[in-house]
Amino acid sequence: MNPSDLLKGAVFAIADASRASAQAAHDARQPEVDRLKKALEPFADVCGDGDEDMPDNTPVTITYGRTTYYSITLGDFRKARAAIANAERAK
Repeated sequence: MNPSDLLKGAVFAIADASRASAQAAHDARQPEVDRLKKALEPFADVCGDGDEDMPDNTPVTITYGRTTYYSITLGDFRKARAAIANAERAK
């Protein structure tokens, strides 16, 4: 076997090992990604048809019990929706 063939074989072996390692790391993270996506779903659902003309800094008021929360914006909900979409594309 000539040196060029040996080098090609080594390169392919390294590439295969790297690919396998990357896949294993991805597979190990997937349950956590799925859990986080599930946690974001209620927030992503807030954005819907008709909000396209509203800017990201549009305030959203959340009231629960006697507490009212004013610091969240429509953009925060859009970020949740985008995070879920990005995770889906990464699969």
